[in-house]
Amino acid sequence: MVNLGDLNNDIPFDVLSRLPTKYMPKLKCVSKGWNRLISDPTFMKVQSQKREQLSGFFFQQKYQWCYDDITTISYIPVEKQDAELHKTVFNFLPEHVVVLASCNGLLCCRSCFPFHDSCLYICNPLSNEWLRLKWDEPNKENSFALAFDPCQDPIATPTNFKLIRVKQFETDKEALCFSFEIYSSDKGAWRKSEEICKCNNNLYKNRGIFTEGVLHWLTDGDEVLTFNVENELSWLVSVPIPANEFRSIPESCIGDSDGRLHYILVSEYGLQVWFLEDYFESRWSLKLCKTLEEMEEEHSQFLYNLRERVTQRLAVDMEPWIDPLAFKDGPLFCFTIATFHAHFSILEENLCSKFLTSCTQTSSLLHGKAIHAKFIKGSIPHSLYLQNHILNMYVKCGDLINGHKLFDEMPERNVVSWSAMVSGFTQHRFYNEALSLFVYMLRDGTSRPNEFTFVSVLQACSLHESLALAYQVYAVVLRLGFGSNVFLVNAFLTALMRHGEKEEAFEVFEKCLNKDIVTWNVMLSGYLESSCLELPKFWVQMNNEGVKPDCFTFASVLTGLASLGELNMGLQAHGQIVKSGHGGEICVGNSLVDMYIKSQRLFDGLKEKEEMAVQKKQAEVRPVGTLVQF
Repeated sequence: MVNLGDLNNDIPFDVLSRLPTKYMPKLKCVSKGWNRLISDPTFMKVQSQKREQLSGFFFQQKYQWCYDDITTISYIPVEKQDAELHKTVFNFLPEHVVVLASCNGLLCCRSCFPFHDSCLYICNPLSNEWLRLKWDEPNKENSFALAFDPCQDPIATPTNFKLIRVKQFETDKEALCFSFEIYSSDKGAWRKSEEICKCNNNLYKNRGIFTEGVLHWLTDGDEVLTFNVENELSWLVSVPIPANEFRSIPESCIGDSDGRLHYILVSEYGLQVWFLEDYFESRWSLKLCKTLEEMEEEHSQFLYNLRERVTQRLAVDMEPWIDPLAFKDGPLFCFTIATFHAHFSILEENLCSKFLTSCTQTSSLLHGKAIHAKFIKGSIPHSLYLQNHILNMYVKCGDLINGHKLFDEMPERNVVSWSAMVSGFTQHRFYNEALSLFVYMLRDGTSRPNEFTFVSVLQACSLHESLALAYQVYAVVLRLGFGSNVFLVNAFLTALMRHGEKEEAFEVFEKCLNKDIVTWNVMLSGYLESSCLELPKFWVQMNNEGVKPDCFTFASVLTGLASLGELNMGLQAHGQIVKSGHGGEICVGNSLVDMYIKSQRLFDGLKEKEEMAVQKKQAEVRPVGTLVQF
């Protein structure tokens, strides 16, 4: 017979276990029964084991310059392949940091430039909460590990953690041992554990993995150092396959997945992933096995000649590569794969170019400098092709000093080198330098300018008030047979309209046979800046020729018609905006409000402003707070 009390408890248990953890403290106050139920260890375990959606990864690139740390910590979201890197994930901390350890959403960091008063930070990037810890005897070689288990009590003590510092020392008998120092958030102080583990190996990669109440460190001697945080007991676990069974030394790392310790191994036989079943017997089970040929076939664009490189013992670091495979293609995946390959002694030219392109697209100057350093050291084959990629990375990221230095030191230059430097000067408003370099290019005579060079030069002429030079440059463009290039025509039209040469601009416009929407917008913007008298006629011509306007076209036309008081044409343009679906654009909405108010249609202007506010509210992106895992 069913117990009525158990039945009454089963229903609240089922209902409450489906609710988010953040509501539990308030629900404890409903009744004594709910308080006992929510505080029950079984309920807390069920609550904490609910799978959280993975939102992204932290990617840390760190190297040393003299005695200083140069680091970039980026957050890579996994929902979108083409999403941008977020590089300010730790801007809530008082200084730049290096990540030392992580566990279930908590991170341990230290200063990039440790001084005598250096400290450690325990932080949660989602809530921006952080705690400062005193760091006695600061040492960059210290190994730290975090132990944070939400299953203990995710409701009452969400930040109950322990920080463990591992130190290696030598005994009188010349044996190597490990000691453990523990910081507990409950007591707020450091203490030294009495546990000592004898191990003649060094910690490998200096990273501790916490799972099932035990911390793990991989050593360089086919063993895993473990430390039970609660009992403060340590022992050694053997890896599934020792290194002496391979012809070449394999690469390995450890990690946590589904609450179990995993061991990842790369050798001439391929990729193997093991999980630990029994600590005391060192019993492992094989979870995944892929040959090098299978890996190369699935990701041929990145992992070509994999067998040859692995068997030659060119070191592979799998740790930053395993998880980001979900990205498949795109600059972020290329960026991650390139970092994985950066541990090879010789990097392939094709891969380096993809890496530098990724750095340029994500403005990752520090990563680009790192690959440039390998280029200088000879780890990358010297070629003009890669030098141009490095030069383009510098100028696009705004480092014109290093870019110009590289350009001057190049033993050989081609038109790509010159165009990249001229474009960089123009892009960052060094118009004199751009024009001077173009003149020097013509005098040098080793490379003939191409379309990209002329576009940058014409832009510099337009912004530098050098109309005479713009005429001369365009004459060279026509003489070299580039007159049909619409990008060059648009750049020359911009220069003419900017200097008020409307008749000459219209003549060039009429001769252009392959106009695009940018060509029309340049003319409209020019008419708008000088006088709007020709704008209505030009707008009618544009409609008669069947050109599809964009949001910038509508914004210019509405502004011009409002200044001329052409409300009827403005209303017709508003109808086109509604049909084309550009009503949600901010610039178009602002122009509509401006037109109605100038035409003394205040009610319509306020109505349009209210519709803009509603559309803006609907378009807001509300980030979902998910647990960031490593």
